[in-house]
Amino acid sequence: MTSVYMGIVVVAVLTLIMVLISGSFLTLMNTPDDLFEIARVYMVASCLGLPAMMAYSVFSGISRGLGDSKIPLYFLILTSIMNVGFDYIAIAFLNLGVVGASVATTLGNLISSILCAIYIFKKYEFVKPKRRDWKISWPYVARYIKLALPMALESSVTSVGSVFLQSAVNGFGADAVAGFSAASKIENILTVSFISLAAAISTYIAQNLGAKKFDRIVAGVRVNIVIGMGICLIFGVLMVVFWNQAIGLFVGDDEMGVVGAARQYINIAIASYPVLCLLITFRSIIQALGNTICPIFAGISEIFMRSVGAGVLSLLLGYVGACSTSILAWYSGFLIVMTSYVFTINKLEKAKPC
Repeated sequence: MTSVYMGIVVVAVLTLIMVLISGSFLTLMNTPDDLFEIARVYMVASCLGLPAMMAYSVFSGISRGLGDSKIPLYFLILTSIMNVGFDYIAIAFLNLGVVGASVATTLGNLISSILCAIYIFKKYEFVKPKRRDWKISWPYVARYIKLALPMALESSVTSVGSVFLQSAVNGFGADAVAGFSAASKIENILTVSFISLAAAISTYIAQNLGAKKFDRIVAGVRVNIVIGMGICLIFGVLMVVFWNQAIGLFVGDDEMGVVGAARQYINIAIASYPVLCLLITFRSIIQALGNTICPIFAGISEIFMRSVGAGVLSLLLGYVGACSTSILAWYSGFLIVMTSYVFTINKLEKAKPC
């Protein structure tokens, strides 16, 4: 229960901070005036839904930790389906606008977390917290912070880099903002598979690292890379063949400026998705190998590339330059985590008993 208490505190603090600074934050990001209030309302509503997101993350993490990785996947699929359905009802029928979209996401996370908790507590009786478990374990707090803080910092610096990029895009008007947002949603469909592959290989590596089966680690990484490259290839073909249908899920046919902006970003990024796949994969791999510092440096390099790129390339090349900053960030982060992986594996191989 100590981790739950810490999660509650972190979510409460983050929610309060983001609600209070939402207006100033959006101003800093050069949010267009015609989108400012909509963005602020959506941001506040989404922050208020963080507890449901935390609950789902906790219970799905418990399930994966117990070796049951299928159930979180099933509930994730359920969450996605409910999110789409709730979005349609909230926006099309209840006319709730961006608030409805945020509420739909929160509701999907909440229902999935409840169902996941019920499943875990019924199947794994020993997981149910007992009276003694409700006390805070301060040694565990210290250990939790030691393990979680580097990962949190890594995610934070990466997100800050995305803020610089979004700020640059916002300067090119509403069509660019909407087009970039639509393209990012399509891209997120791909990156979810990368994240899933990374989660799978990190668990696999942790198990074999404990068993000192280093050959299996290298073999597993190779298979993971082949699968990732195959996904990138399939995604590229689908984007070429079904682009109109894909963008039509997020943008109306009459919004040609938005469609054009989305197409520009995808055309720029699509050839570098294999690098993004490798970045996400090797970042998780070196974390599983016990190196929690290198991903932070990789994140710092990404934020540097995004900030410099957003400031320089957007001035030189306009919207195309702003879109290109993500690619630069991916390459810089990948070089760092790949170098760390090679160094770590060589070190383990040398330390392996003959």
